[in-house]
Amino acid sequence: MNNNEEYGTGASFHASRRRRIAFDRRGSWHIPDGTVPGWHAMTLTLGAEGDAVAELQDRLADRGYDVGPVDGSFGRRTREAVADLQHEHCLSPTGAVTAETAEELGLEVDAPEVEETRSQFARFVTRNPNYFGNRPSLDFEPVVEKIGDTRYESVTCVGYDPGTSQLEAVVSVERDAGYGGDVCTDGSVEYVRFFVDRDRDGNWEDVGVASTRVYDMPGPKPVDYAVSVELEQELDPCDSAVLPKVRAILSWSVEPPAGDETFRPVWGNRHEANIQLEPRAPTVGDLVDEDLLGSDLLDGVDLDASMPFDPPSPTPTQLLTAYEGTSVPAHRAGFGEFKRLLSGPIPSGPSGPSGPEGPTPPAPFPGPIPVPYPDGPQVDLPEGLAPDLDDLVDDLFDTAGNTSYEELDCVGFRRGLLTGLLTIKRPSGYSGGLCTAGSPEYVAFWEKPASGGTWTHVGTGSVTVHDIPGLPSDGLQYAVHLPADLSHHRQPCDEGPSLVTIRAVVSWNRKPPSNDPNFVPTWGNRHETLVQVPPGPDPGEGLLEVGTLGNVVPTDIEQSTGNPTTGTATGPLVSSGGSVNATEASFGGRVTITGRPDGISPSASGPNSLKYRISVKPHDAPDSAYRPLTNEFRVATYANPGTFQPMTVDGDGFYTYVPGVKQHLLAVWHTSDDGVYDLQIEAKRGDGSPVDAAAITYPDGTTESEAVIRLDNTAPDAELDITEVVPGGSGTPESADECGFFTVGDTVRGTFTADDEHFRAGPTGWAPYRFQVHPGGPAGGATPTERTPGGSTTVRARGGGDGHWTLDTSGMQSCGYIVDLDVADNVIVNNNYRGHRAGDSEGFCLLEPGQEVVSDEEGEGDGDGA
Repeated sequence: MNNNEEYGTGASFHASRRRRIAFDRRGSWHIPDGTVPGWHAMTLTLGAEGDAVAELQDRLADRGYDVGPVDGSFGRRTREAVADLQHEHCLSPTGAVTAETAEELGLEVDAPEVEETRSQFARFVTRNPNYFGNRPSLDFEPVVEKIGDTRYESVTCVGYDPGTSQLEAVVSVERDAGYGGDVCTDGSVEYVRFFVDRDRDGNWEDVGVASTRVYDMPGPKPVDYAVSVELEQELDPCDSAVLPKVRAILSWSVEPPAGDETFRPVWGNRHEANIQLEPRAPTVGDLVDEDLLGSDLLDGVDLDASMPFDPPSPTPTQLLTAYEGTSVPAHRAGFGEFKRLLSGPIPSGPSGPSGPEGPTPPAPFPGPIPVPYPDGPQVDLPEGLAPDLDDLVDDLFDTAGNTSYEELDCVGFRRGLLTGLLTIKRPSGYSGGLCTAGSPEYVAFWEKPASGGTWTHVGTGSVTVHDIPGLPSDGLQYAVHLPADLSHHRQPCDEGPSLVTIRAVVSWNRKPPSNDPNFVPTWGNRHETLVQVPPGPDPGEGLLEVGTLGNVVPTDIEQSTGNPTTGTATGPLVSSGGSVNATEASFGGRVTITGRPDGISPSASGPNSLKYRISVKPHDAPDSAYRPLTNEFRVATYANPGTFQPMTVDGDGFYTYVPGVKQHLLAVWHTSDDGVYDLQIEAKRGDGSPVDAAAITYPDGTTESEAVIRLDNTAPDAELDITEVVPGGSGTPESADECGFFTVGDTVRGTFTADDEHFRAGPTGWAPYRFQVHPGGPAGGATPTERTPGGSTTVRARGGGDGHWTLDTSGMQSCGYIVDLDVADNVIVNNNYRGHRAGDSEGFCLLEPGQEVVSDEEGEGDGDGA
């Protein structure tokens, strides 16, 4: 499926300029006809190799820069020499050869000039959020019209894994440059926000945003990244399929705003897909009729309790009968039985073309079939339904790589996990409906270096699919996950990016053989792509490394000590139900710790298992002992996502690693204090032999076993008061209290407090505090605003404080109202960037002009004529 909505190119969609290659000494990159090569032909940056790099090194060495040996390999020393030259000539010291750098060195090289609308994007949108015309609701005039430019990146696929409840998107990076820096820098961020229309009625629900870092990298393109959020499922019985529509909005460098499913990115696109939610097991309530049995008989019975349910697997006879008269061919309907026969030598007979060693089947067919059957047909069918065996064999031989039922569309990677996204195209032919066992779609993965080599089998994942009546015309999109250790391709960032070629094969109802990367499935196809392995150390004999702390990569947590930002998140969250774009944010509540072993394949138990201990202590108490986390929590695996097992520590405080654990979950830290803490990770084998462990893994290949993290579990202060009213909006202010009576047209005033040690700030995040008036309909959109009486300052974005507010009621209706104050601090709480919340409210009644307040015998007021 490629439901990819474009927005138009806009006036500024122009071709990026490039300098012509014409090396005078090493002419291998000379282009005599003046044609422009592909973007990745010769980008001189970290990781590039060849004669052009050697020429660059020659020119730098001639000027006295230390590049080491002139070997045609753009490594750390060449990068530093380029950066030094750039700094000395007042150029941006990126370490990559820009057009200006090439001109300074007298090189006519293929140096892509990233257009100003890309290279200066942050500066433009900071000064004018509607600079490119994609935010027309903002009170800014556009300067350049540019919406939905996908020349640098795009979402190419979206899918869902019902078993793991994970929504996935694949982001394809298309160019060598334009991403903010090489793999030794922070690069830039691709954001994907997901929306779900559960009832397919146009009501979109924001289910979160995910992010991934991308870099300037030479080499073939595209490079595909996977991003994911979890989707809360509203499980229905298996007798009705729930098929929501999903929308993913990709935006480079700017996080798509929460709750806006119509957002149009400048750089990026919007992609839609159809997904299927996992049905729940039947409950007691599904199997009994409450009206028939009566409440007395059912008293004390838990109608929501799940019943043991083992979905039946229809027999080939049942399937062939069910699919009779449909478009599902017999060799697909009975494939579950027929594949059992696809083994053994072919006996002599008319089963295939003759050769020196007798009849053999065509090469694409996935294995020989005994013909004739040695013991007669293995499928017992009613008379008249038995397929012609010769036709069946011919159909099986002739069917190879058939994608009319399923097709693998995309493959993406994020650290430790490969994801394949496939489309189911037909409403039937998958061995039964949702109340049956259905059938598996297997996806097998192989890998090899992008520079070449032999294929290595990584493993095979699967997703279960079913017959779905009412299948959307563009199919259903599924995700298949496979934990994948590609750490043997890792290298320090100064050695350049590590790109790996991934080959994936989807095969319906038959697992591809692990020893055959050229396997052609009967039903399915093959897909290849490039992925980037994050830079870091070679794991050597094994390394257990932390992947995220509180949903933030440890390198995006400030580790310098002795300042207010120590231990705060300085980069984006990996995914979140709210925002991911954290700035100097502390952590609170539940801090989830993820990670995985690199270069180790531990068993689930025994001497070859992997044990780990995570411990914490206050940072300002260096002599205090570490305290291990010992709480129990539950985990599931990608292979068995519906089966949970408890995680407990042994007598020394060590957990035992679960191979293939979902989301790479290592520990859950339930925090309650404030302040900076040190966190330490240790690991060993089941036999006690030590294993290296890293709380932080740096791109240059260094690691640290400890990390610092700042906690904040104190909610902000929030107070709101009504203090005065200005009759008619322009009279003399009069004192007022809460629950007072005012007249439409009056101006209501008050004071408020919004305070916290770590106050939320920033123009792109949630406001640190906000006012609302309820009910909103009669209020007509009126909202209190801040005021500064007597020149006093308003509440600051940083630090908080006391302020004044004012509300003009002239456009409101007579009604009873509540003014709310909502305050948020700058904390990642329970792994989401939502902050601790606090609030206060005051009420008042608004009368029409001429109405009066009268008192009844009980002394209660009412508006005359109301």
